[in-house]
Amino acid sequence: MVNVSVDEMKVSFFAIIISFGLVKKPDIESYWKTDEIMSIPFYSKYIARDRFLLILSYLHLVDNDLHMNENDPELVIIDRNYADDNPIFKPRCIADYCKLMGGVDLIDQVVQYYSVLRKTVKW
Repeated sequence: MVNVSVDEMKVSFFAIIISFGLVKKPDIESYWKTDEIMSIPFYSKYIARDRFLLILSYLHLVDNDLHMNENDPELVIIDRNYADDNPIFKPRCIADYCKLMGGVDLIDQVVQYYSVLRKTVKW
């Protein structure tokens, strides 16, 4: 459990999340680099990298009351887990889509028309 104040979330965490859209870096850790060329002191001034990653790992933005459970009529059983025989559920809209597509997605249909011609060499 991470104790976080409202000010820390507003001023530090969410401000940095928004700034990620303005300053592009290859990964999150790169924003806190201390290299002279790559450093951006703004990020380390407001929150430490490890603190930011800790808050990010605990952040949960889903209403658990709206989460589908196995009694939901919108879920269908598509298979069983062979290890412990638990059912594997899929939302009904996805199951209907797969049933109507015959298990093949549109890109798979397009790709099959472009086969690679290979010539074998007999040695």
